[in-house]
Amino acid sequence: SAEQYQHIAIRPERIRFGQGGEHDISLAARIIDRQYHGASSRYELQIGTQDNAQELCVVVANSEGVADWQREQTVTVHFPRAAVHALHGSSV
Repeated sequence: SAEQYQHIAIRPERIRFGQGGEHDISLAARIIDRQYHGASSRYELQIGTQDNAQELCVVVANSEGVADWQREQTVTVHFPRAAVHALHGSSV
């Protein structure tokens, strides 16, 4: 029988803004919050539709020259397929 995965985990520092390469997963997202933490910034993003929205957290070093993204702005993010980890069961 095939296993069912209800949750996935992606380390926030593996997610990047912009279009990814051929082997990356790219998603459109809306910025819902941005927090400046000195050397890094943390972005909370919403993907999916209002009825099926999911949240992603992205941590980016401020030295990487990331654009000054603002709340409610639509962006594209990407991450390597290898960064996705399927979690078994319903509890995280």
